[in-house]
Amino acid sequence: MLENLLVALFFYLSTTLARPKTISGNSYCVFDNLNMLKPYISLIFFFSNFNLFAQNIEVAGGLNKNDFYDHNEADDPNLDSKYNSAIGYSVGISFEHTYDSLPLKYTLKIDNYKGKLQTSFGGHGGASSTNADVNKLSIALDIYLINIRLLRNIRLNIGGSLSYLLHDNTTGDQSWISYSPNFPYVYSGKDSIVEINKFNFGLITRVAYEIKIKDDLYLIPQYLFYYGLTNEFQNIEADTKSYRHYFEIGLIKKINKGS
Repeated sequence: MLENLLVALFFYLSTTLARPKTISGNSYCVFDNLNMLKPYISLIFFFSNFNLFAQNIEVAGGLNKNDFYDHNEADDPNLDSKYNSAIGYSVGISFEHTYDSLPLKYTLKIDNYKGKLQTSFGGHGGASSTNADVNKLSIALDIYLINIRLLRNIRLNIGGSLSYLLHDNTTGDQSWISYSPNFPYVYSGKDSIVEINKFNFGLITRVAYEIKIKDDLYLIPQYLFYYGLTNEFQNIEADTKSYRHYFEIGLIKKINKGS
């Protein structure tokens, strides 16, 4: 019952939040036609029927705090970057089962994360800068390969997270200036905002505490930490990645009491 409600929520979010919006005179939406929706809908309904062999089913949602980061400044003194964190949201459905004595946990979630960035690069030949207010909506698949029970009620999960961009509502601009030995000024200009990477991958850790409501139903306050390993953007000065803190509340339905 819970997983069917979340499937409906997934569909509502994807069709409502992914409507085309105009950014710098251009309308952008990842779902340009119905055919592009088919793989996404198929993935959702595949997971909605995953409970045929799942031992635990969990529905969870909450807030995330996103921060961007890079390691470029230590390597290049001509590069400067500043980032500001922002609050977004996440909602997802999870399944747990044991495969050949190995406990596995899968989570399919809708993830909205935000932030602000300022990056610049300058040298003798010129300079460029980027200012952006980032607002991204993605669908992510988290696979936890390490699943440990600590004490009686604490769960520790460690794995990887692969996400795909559903909708980008980022605003901002890029500017640049070039110099020449013969002329103090050659060219300057401004362009629309940066290109966003559609796929991203990172490591994810989850710590959860089980509060028993009844024999097969548990309330789960939980904390998750995502550490991105891939660049969020394609054409800005820094190799900017993301890390996020999640604070969520979930409900677990235990199908197999021994799990």
